[in-house]
Amino acid sequence: MAQKRYTSVDTLRFLSILAIIFYHYRTYIIPGGFLAVDVFFIISGLFVTRSLIKKRSSDRPPALPLTFFKRAKKNWFPMFVVIAICLTAILLFRHDLLVNVSSDVWSSLTFTNNWQQILSGSSYFQEMIHPSLFTHLWYVAVYMQLMLIWPPLYYYGISRFKDFKVQGWVILGFVLISALAMGLIFTSGEDPTRVYYGTDTRAFTFLIGALLAVWHVPEQFEQVFKIKKWWLLDILTLVLFFGSVALMFVLKDGSGWTYRGGMLLFDGLVALTIAGLMQEHSILRRVFEWKPLVWLSERSFPMYLWYYPIYIVWHSAAKNQNWLTDNIWAQIILIMALALVTDAIIIRKYWTTPIFNPPKGSKIRLFTGIKQIFNRHGKRSAQILFALFVFIYGATAIVLATAPTETNISVQEKAAADQQKQNEERNRELAEQKEKAEKDFATYYDKLETDDKQKIDNVGKDLAKKTYGMSATFIGDSLTVGVSDYIYTFYPMSVVDAQVGRQLYNTEDTIANLANNGQLADTVVVDLGANGPFTKNQLETMIQQIGKDKTIYLVNTHVDRPWRDQVNSVLEEATSENNHLHLIDWNSYFQANNNNWLEEDGVHLNDTGDQAWIKVVGDAMTK
Repeated sequence: MAQKRYTSVDTLRFLSILAIIFYHYRTYIIPGGFLAVDVFFIISGLFVTRSLIKKRSSDRPPALPLTFFKRAKKNWFPMFVVIAICLTAILLFRHDLLVNVSSDVWSSLTFTNNWQQILSGSSYFQEMIHPSLFTHLWYVAVYMQLMLIWPPLYYYGISRFKDFKVQGWVILGFVLISALAMGLIFTSGEDPTRVYYGTDTRAFTFLIGALLAVWHVPEQFEQVFKIKKWWLLDILTLVLFFGSVALMFVLKDGSGWTYRGGMLLFDGLVALTIAGLMQEHSILRRVFEWKPLVWLSERSFPMYLWYYPIYIVWHSAAKNQNWLTDNIWAQIILIMALALVTDAIIIRKYWTTPIFNPPKGSKIRLFTGIKQIFNRHGKRSAQILFALFVFIYGATAIVLATAPTETNISVQEKAAADQQKQNEERNRELAEQKEKAEKDFATYYDKLETDDKQKIDNVGKDLAKKTYGMSATFIGDSLTVGVSDYIYTFYPMSVVDAQVGRQLYNTEDTIANLANNGQLADTVVVDLGANGPFTKNQLETMIQQIGKDKTIYLVNTHVDRPWRDQVNSVLEEATSENNHLHLIDWNSYFQANNNNWLEEDGVHLNDTGDQAWIKVVGDAMTK
């Protein structure tokens, strides 16, 4: 007997898709939107376990392998078609995205994408460093891995305990082990991809859904809130729902609190929200069952498949910004349109063709199918679709056979990582450097290494004479990492705290650590904005934490990304309102004078660009 479908819960899945999309497009507004994927896991854990409970009470043994392969097929074919279309598109228009795409594809199609990304050093949270169209398929991989492990574990193991309360305590034990593993493995200040992708550290979210099933939480709600008290249930469900939404605006992808209890709290609120939405007499349930929302929610999987490729294609090319790049709503409409077409053709089979997209329930017959296609009386629509599939799959084969392979940690990234370590060592030695500081520039210059002397000669000794005795703290991202050698040469008494992928709104711990270590100088230079925008309030919060008694220089950004103008506008507005803030207009200088100052990625500065940057910053700080 098929399970009852709760369309109100489906709507929650659709709203979660929107939260994930807005997380990527507007991270600075909804920094915890990445948590919305947990909703999918919880819903799956709930209904899969309810199905297993029914099978356990039946006399017939379940065909668990067959069920798994049905689920795999249901996810695999739409995913394969979307992957093939994406590969065709980048073969034609975006060759830069072909690097390493083969491993991404094979791992996605074998449901191992999450572990492949972990082992290769990829990051869900720094997509601009090594962009991939298929990063988001980590979720499908984790889901299918759990579908392989959980049904037999529950059916042949946990369900042997006849008492559902005991089953729940066993599952709760697994929840706590998984959540504890996430907290222990996560290291503050490091990329959280390992704990976010790991099947072991994500299992607790799925198991919370299983807890709802074995402890019959939806049924418990029905008992507690009698027919005359349903309004209390709606109030509770609303509080739970908005509580989980509020956490998306509070929790951040780099925060230790997120992985040490925050995500667990979020999942608990979502689980209870789901239980509330399943109640027959709930008014809120009826709102969530509004037909247009339900219709969209039934197409949520193809929306998930398409959102990330669209996002990456229009946000990863620094040299190809256009009106579509700047228009989030146009991209969302495109995502929806592609999802609807995919759903209609691939999932619902409204438009079929032999071999590649046969009608539901029909077998694939190669020679019969070819005859049907080349029959002059055959359907023109089927022939067109067949030709499209041939073209797309042919392009896919070419890509998989010829796509270049590089280590995910590029030479530039490796250099940045090495530079970060050197910077940390230099910062630790700062006190000793100050004691040994030379009293005059000539002596300082004479003791420099040849490479450092060359840096000063290239930029100008006059500037170095003014800066070498200054003490400042530089806070930045990978652009600052790249120019840090010049900073240390021109500002030997300074501290550089720069990290690849850093966002301005994630600097709270950084500033606190600098202050606690006595490394927050009276002069602070902030060079952030290359990786994403931020609000004026977020900037003001950072400035307040640094301290209004400090002299703060804000360097604007040159990166050709949709958020550049917004970042620079916020910086300009802030400096015009505060006397202790000073804008360093690097972008205007760059736009007027740039002469091959960028690396091949179109974002990071080469050595000539580093020289220009240190000159602009130095001139602004010494005038």
